[in-house]
Amino acid sequence: MLQAYQRIGLGRQLLEAVSLQLQSSGYSSMMAWVIEQNKAVRFYLHMGGVPFAQMNKTIGGAELSEIAIGWTWN
Repeated sequence: MLQAYQRIGLGRQLLEAVSLQLQSSGYSSMMAWVIEQNKAVRFYLHMGGVPFAQMNKTIGGAELSEIAIGWTWN
C-alpha cells in the first residue's frame, strides 16, 4: 500500500473484508507470501497471522527470503 495511505486503517479494512468474503465462500484459511524485510510482516502478524513456511526466491537478481503468513478459521 502506498505510504500516504498507511496507518489510517485501510489495510485492516481490506484484510478484514477479504477474510469475511473468503469465509462466507466456504474457505477455512488464507495465506500471503511476504518478503521478510517488508515492514508489512509486522502488520500481518499484528492482524493475527502466523508464519508457517519460508523460501528463498531470486527477484530482479536479488536473493530474497519470503515468509508464508496464514490465518485459519473454524
